[in-house]
Amino acid sequence: MKNLPNPHARVAFRLNEGGKMMTDNIADQKTGSTLLTIDELAGVLRVPRSWIYDKTRVSKQNGFPVIRVGKYLRFEAQKVLEWLNKSDD
Repeated sequence: MKNLPNPHARVAFRLNEGGKMMTDNIADQKTGSTLLTIDELAGVLRVPRSWIYDKTRVSKQNGFPVIRVGKYLRFEAQKVLEWLNKSDD
């Protein structure tokens, strides 16, 4: 059976030297990407789910990184953090 990323992996956040947020994927260092659900992402970012839904509705305009799996939304923590850091500039 193929080793798949753990969908329940814990993600740690830290600031780099420039003050930008970075992730340390605790559960799966090999793949470098963990897919988060909307509830997990909202918890990590400490924002309401409605904020994330709003960003995904206009994702083609603002470039918010979302992966659509049928009706489900998934997010790569590192790409979301890169988007947040880029939008701060």
